[in-house]
Amino acid sequence: MAEAAGAASSNPNAEIVRGQVFEVGPRYTNLSYIGEGAYGMVVTAGCVEYEPFSST
Repeated sequence: MAEAAGAASSNPNAEIVRGQVFEVGPRYTNLSYIGEGAYGMVVTAGCVEYEPFSST
């Protein structure tokens, strides 16, 4: 876990979910755990640039 904390502190766009570091772009926030399986962990994230139902 100490390694994960160190990696997250060096990258401002990194978030830690259940001890796993996710390096995401600045537009993605609020990562949260969904589940995991044979291929790894699945998380959901909010997008600060996405505007559903925008008429522009």
